[in-house]
Amino acid sequence: YADSGRVNIEFEAKLYIDVSNVKCCVGFHLGTVPQETKEQYENWIFSQQENPSTISLKDYQKWLNLFNQYTTKEYSSPLSPHLKTPDALNSIITLSKCF
Repeated sequence: YADSGRVNIEFEAKLYIDVSNVKCCVGFHLGTVPQETKEQYENWIFSQQENPSTISLKDYQKWLNLFNQYTTKEYSSPLSPHLKTPDALNSIITLSKCF
């Protein structure tokens, strides 16, 4: 990992896991996340599991920033402006032909 962007990569990977699994939610299970934030994230994930191609950039940025705020030092880093969209996740969704 570079000094910046680690959080972008880790959040996108955890978002993929959360959207593609029946169980939720690895994205906010580390760190000191308020219970209300965990519940809001779970509700968002459950709504996205129906069709993850509808993930808006605004929502993605919101949860990325919260992940960076609450995550452990292991994943925290300065955000990379080059990794502010879920490109890998969008590519996987597009290739899946399920949505």
